[in-house]
Amino acid sequence: MKKILLLLLLFFVFIPSIYAKEYEKWTLKDENMHKDALIEYRYRFYKEEKNGKYLTYDDIKVNDYKYVDKDNLKYSSYSNWQDSCLVDTKRYQVENKSLYVYQKVLPIRFIMIDKIDDLHNILDIKIYNKDKLVNYKFLECANCVNSFNDNLENKIIKLQLDELIDSDNLSIFVSFEVNTNYRLTASNDASFNKISLQKEVSGKDITYLFDKEWLENTTYGDNFYSENEINSDFVKQIGMEDKCRYKEFKMFYYNLDKVYYDDNYYTNVDGYIKDLDDYKIYYSNPINTNTTNSLLVSNTSSREVKKDNKKTSLVNNKKEEKKEDISKTKADKDSDKKKDKSVEKDSKLVNTLHISDSKNIIKYIILIVIGLTIIYIIYINRSEVKNK
Repeated sequence: MKKILLLLLLFFVFIPSIYAKEYEKWTLKDENMHKDALIEYRYRFYKEEKNGKYLTYDDIKVNDYKYVDKDNLKYSSYSNWQDSCLVDTKRYQVENKSLYVYQKVLPIRFIMIDKIDDLHNILDIKIYNKDKLVNYKFLECANCVNSFNDNLENKIIKLQLDELIDSDNLSIFVSFEVNTNYRLTASNDASFNKISLQKEVSGKDITYLFDKEWLENTTYGDNFYSENEINSDFVKQIGMEDKCRYKEFKMFYYNLDKVYYDDNYYTNVDGYIKDLDDYKIYYSNPINTNTTNSLLVSNTSSREVKKDNKKTSLVNNKKEEKKEDISKTKADKDSDKKKDKSVEKDSKLVNTLHISDSKNIIKYIILIVIGLTIIYIIYINRSEVKNK
């Protein structure tokens, strides 16, 4: 029993010296790297940002961009509705539609009051564009005085407005001295050949808001098209017509620029991409080198010998590298690219080193537990035998 306990004691003493390792701080790879050192590849990390602009189909032929986002489009304004759209569909987007055809009452610039009963005096006339009071002047003014009654010639008064007003926005206030019969006309031209609104009325102080009852002798403007139906007293529907229109579109062409996290090297940066072409190799030498593997050096003399050999081999290597550089072919360059791609695989091997060390420790802990269990069982059995 004492022998067994002695063996276990020795086992516990030597396990740390055999398997436990401590390592120095990480350092850039150089000639001082121990053969049992841990190796780690560190990279610069970046994000990709799109740098480009919107181009038309014609611009594509001369652009300097590698990529295109066909879903990222920018459009110009639509053309007017037309009967046909013979355009290049690679550059323009065409819309075909059946539209309502309308005509609208001509806008108003001139007002006339005529057929006035006797020579009743006009006290006031006010004209509004919605809620805005509009200025005017007397048309064909004889004496050019600001008096309504001084401008009455043959029971007619004509006014020229300072601006055009749509029929649905027009309102007129007329005030006579007494109740009077007269005709009120609104026109697009000074000759009153293109009448917009006209009606015979009667009253003393009246504000007129216009509707379809004023459209007996109305002149309408040119056809216009609408996608939606319009309900207005001053617009009439002519019919339906098939029309088309087009607009130019541009697609987003771009290059991908690398925007680096910073100038340092890392094993990982969340949300960033690893640059496999820009890396540095770090190592960490073991502090405790009493391993089952042999040490890098055994004594002082062997160190000196190795140093001399190293210098000699470095000189020879440099000579050979120069020769290789001169004679290097395209096939060699391709192999270099493959080596770069293998960098990532090497970094995985580093992780394996760490994992294998931790696995070994677990194994020996299990062995210790099993050994103690066996000893305990033997001890119990011997105790039972003695008791018997």
